[in-house]
Amino acid sequence: MSDEQILLKSIKCPKAFGLLVDRYQGPLMARATRLLGSREAAEDAVQETFIKIYTKAHQFVKNEGKDDSFRAWAYTILVRHCFSMLREEERERVQFAPLEPGLEGVIADPKADVWERVSLQDEVSSVLSRLPATFRRVLEAYFFNGASEQEIAAEEGVSIGAIRVRMHRAKKEFKKIKLLLTP
Repeated sequence: MSDEQILLKSIKCPKAFGLLVDRYQGPLMARATRLLGSREAAEDAVQETFIKIYTKAHQFVKNEGKDDSFRAWAYTILVRHCFSMLREEERERVQFAPLEPGLEGVIADPKADVWERVSLQDEVSSVLSRLPATFRRVLEAYFFNGASEQEIAAEEGVSIGAIRVRMHRAKKEFKKIKLLLTP
């Protein structure tokens, strides 16, 4: 039975919708995790996506000869929801984001006094909070979590070359923002 047929059947028989959940939960989770950078946020996004798919099932129309498959429709709903979540997160972000666990040990000089460490932590956090999410994830994964380029590429779902380009651009953007914030 095709996805489209299962979706139409689920309008009258809600149990049938479970088949679509079983088929698409894993792939949608993988895409949402890459987009949002967080498994918890991805779980929320996928759950909301399935709710939207179920409540809007009657609106799905398959046009022959076009890429209007259920799969494309589901991914469109997911991606739009993820982007909406990212926009909301950006609106809620404060000027100085809290430091990630373990960041203190990476940027803190044990010989420096407390005021200098706090100031440096605030500066790094401030710059990181202004970076686009893709750049921030790459820098944090590489420098703070010790992930290799291969591990980051696998997590982001892109090639190692793409990670190297992102890393280079993220460093340039970090320096640019740091210069703009320096009085």
